[in-house]
Amino acid sequence: MISTHMPGYLNFAPSRGPIDVPTPIADGEWWQIVAALLPLVTVFAAALVAVIIGLRRHQRTPTRHPERGTDWWDRAQWALDASLDDDLKKREIGLSALELLNASDLSGLEESRIIGAAWASPLRDKELLGGALQKESATDSEPTSRFSRQEERVAIRAARLRLSTDRKQGLHSPSWVEEIAKRQL
Repeated sequence: MISTHMPGYLNFAPSRGPIDVPTPIADGEWWQIVAALLPLVTVFAAALVAVIIGLRRHQRTPTRHPERGTDWWDRAQWALDASLDDDLKKREIGLSALELLNASDLSGLEESRIIGAAWASPLRDKELLGGALQKESATDSEPTSRFSRQEERVAIRAARLRLSTDRKQGLHSPSWVEEIAKRQL
């Protein structure tokens, strides 16, 4: 036998009058409403800050492949060693590689400062710089420089590297460095 009696909460008959729904917040002061919503706003703000920090870190990361960054440092270390080598040809190649590495999007301001140390030694010798500039104005029949063409090529590469690092660091390069960097290799 099936019972036709249903509990009151399952009564689907329409109500006879309006249903009174209690709203405890509606009767509160404005500060009570704000206080009730404050935890939700705090969670939302924390999530927003976390997203912004995550995006900024992602923008600072040079690449999504961390091995590219370590490859860059391996190349930079080789180029720095080569730029200090006694063999002038190897020194020129090292300075040229450092100029390319400095222009890479993997190098930042700090890396540019480290790379910038490589141009200091070749550009320190004022006689070499003077000879490099004098040779430009001299004719081929009367060389005025006591330095080899390879030594001048090293100085030109060092000047170009200095222009590159100064540009990345927002520094102004001296005019004598610009003059040497303009020379043909």
